[in-house]
Amino acid sequence: MASSPQEKWNSETESWHRAAESAPPFGGFEETSGGVPLDAQQLLAQELQPAPKRNVRPVVVLLVAAVVFGLIYFGVTALTGPKGPPPFQNLGAGISNAAGLRGDLSTRWVGRAEYQLKFQALNPYRDWAFSYVVAHPPRRLLFHIRLLDSTGFVLCSKEIAFPMDPARVEVSAVPFPELIPKPSGSSTAAQAGEGMQRPLSKARDSFQDQVGNNGEITAFTAQGVLPCTIAQYKQFSYWDFSSNFPTLSQQSAIANAPRIAAERKAAAEREALKRKLAREYHSSFFLNGDSTVSDYDSTASVLQVASGQRFRLLNKSNAGVAHSWATNGAQIHYKCDQYATCLLSAGSSSGIIQAKSIP
Repeated sequence: MASSPQEKWNSETESWHRAAESAPPFGGFEETSGGVPLDAQQLLAQELQPAPKRNVRPVVVLLVAAVVFGLIYFGVTALTGPKGPPPFQNLGAGISNAAGLRGDLSTRWVGRAEYQLKFQALNPYRDWAFSYVVAHPPRRLLFHIRLLDSTGFVLCSKEIAFPMDPARVEVSAVPFPELIPKPSGSSTAAQAGEGMQRPLSKARDSFQDQVGNNGEITAFTAQGVLPCTIAQYKQFSYWDFSSNFPTLSQQSAIANAPRIAAERKAAAEREALKRKLAREYHSSFFLNGDSTVSDYDSTASVLQVASGQRFRLLNKSNAGVAHSWATNGAQIHYKCDQYATCLLSAGSSSGIIQAKSIP
């Protein structure tokens, strides 16, 4: 018997109700393992819950321990490790008025007494002479230094010999022979070289020149070891020195010697030239005589004598001598060759004039 539409509708409605009752709640999920289902709020709470924290305390402790150990290590190393040498202590200046020198000495104790010594010109305006003497010493420069206590008692002393390059010694230009080293059985250069090497290698001193912007030596220094004990070193109060360094007058003479020698050489060459010219013209002169200078025309460079001869100067640099002769009415002697080239000379003057005899 066929069901009516109403019965069919009721049957479908009832099936839907049974399905709805058997389905899980809205928004819920059923676990596959058959456990209690979790709704969406519970699942979200699980996802938002932070992960369990790791225990970092051992790591922090290890880092702190490493830092503390490093600080302790470097602190112990700084306290017990090797230290640098102590600084030099300045003992003040030493003065030599005769030589125009100022010395500065500094010392320190590093298992032995070490020193630093510097010499320079006492007056900066005399640097030129000081520089020349240091660059061209007439002999080896010696300095005897003494270390004294506060009462003036000499504790220890040392002689410092500055090395000298024999090639820099200008023996011929030095006006003081007593300053030149004397040879004895060997050359001066060889002796100076040998004397420079033996004491320096034994004393372990080092030497250096200080050069200024103009190329001149402004100071010279020495550094080495003093023959002093620790007990003597602790009593150092001041120092003094003596030296064979040339005096101020000797320094000036030594520094000026090359210029003076050059001037003397030039004068000697001029005299030699005069003698040579006199010899060359002597054999060919055919006209000579004596007369008094009466006039000199500086415009034409013509000299006229009382006997009527006229001479035109061949070298204008002799104009001053010709003018002097004319002013003073000098008595001159003239000698001329076949080419009318003449030499004029005056007995009261060393000047000689070359001229051309003209009508």
